[in-house]
Amino acid sequence: MNIVVWNCRGARKPNFQSYVQDLVRFHDPTLLVVMETRVGGSRARDITNRLPFNGTIHTEMIGRARDLWLLWNSDRVEVSRLACSEQEIHTAVKVRASSSNWMFSAVYASPRSAERRILWNNLSIVTELHNLSWVIAGDFNEPLSSADKFGGRVVNSSRSLLFKECLEKCNMVDLGFSGPRFTWTNRREVQNLIKERIDRFFVNPNWCLLYPEARITHLTRCHSDHCPVLLETNPQNREAMESFTAKANEWNRNQFGNIFAKKNQIKALVNGVQRAMAIRPSSSLVELENNLLQELDTILNQEHELWALKAQVNWMVQGDCERPQPQPVNFF
Repeated sequence: MNIVVWNCRGARKPNFQSYVQDLVRFHDPTLLVVMETRVGGSRARDITNRLPFNGTIHTEMIGRARDLWLLWNSDRVEVSRLACSEQEIHTAVKVRASSSNWMFSAVYASPRSAERRILWNNLSIVTELHNLSWVIAGDFNEPLSSADKFGGRVVNSSRSLLFKECLEKCNMVDLGFSGPRFTWTNRREVQNLIKERIDRFFVNPNWCLLYPEARITHLTRCHSDHCPVLLETNPQNREAMESFTAKANEWNRNQFGNIFAKKNQIKALVNGVQRAMAIRPSSSLVELENNLLQELDTILNQEHELWALKAQVNWMVQGDCERPQPQPVNFF
């Protein structure tokens, strides 16, 4: 089972839906946490109804940006809402295939330190109320140490200490990660560049016993200043991944020519640039990343047009009674 958390910085962006479809196609998440969508109420429901998940919990929007969505596939997991606030969603998760039960908490910590302290206190209270296997995941808006930040002001030791104390009270551990080191960047020129590792998964020892092979991957950052973070409970072995990749590449060539190959190539280049910037940032790397991201957006628009064309061709070939309506690129 896979879980993805992503601060998308706006669900009304033209390519938001395409990018979520990509995450589903390549990583098959059972649970998806989306933060900072900047959409609430009926508009939020309209968007999530278009996504390939049939279970949804939304928190209420606070101001213009702070909101949190939890989406899941109900044929794989049964999710029960336990409690919510503007910074957290606590749920009970039952995995249908194994009948294992655990708690999942989705977090979008406030950028304001005083409000983050409220969240740390809430999590400390929650841990006193249960003895379940537990996962806490999301955007914590606080580096844990100086190793989690590049550029800008030094990490505030008193604030990070409060975060660490909360994690200790909750008996949480960090599983490490693969991929680019930092999960957020301000995307400035190198002299003003700031990068942080603030999007994370934490688990308690009981959960580790359920999934001892679990691993975390920082995925390529494309359509936000945050990268999606992937948790795999049972990672596929290398041979299976190579087989899947070969089949996916063959399908892409047969069905849509090389546009998908080009998209994957650019995403791989972006990933490589982001890894290099985590080690030694430079103005040339910043410019290269921005150019690649613009090219990726162009390809995603072309991909959307191809899917619309394919639907139209299928309608003409199959002679359906009702002509399919093209899906709009934008939601509003």
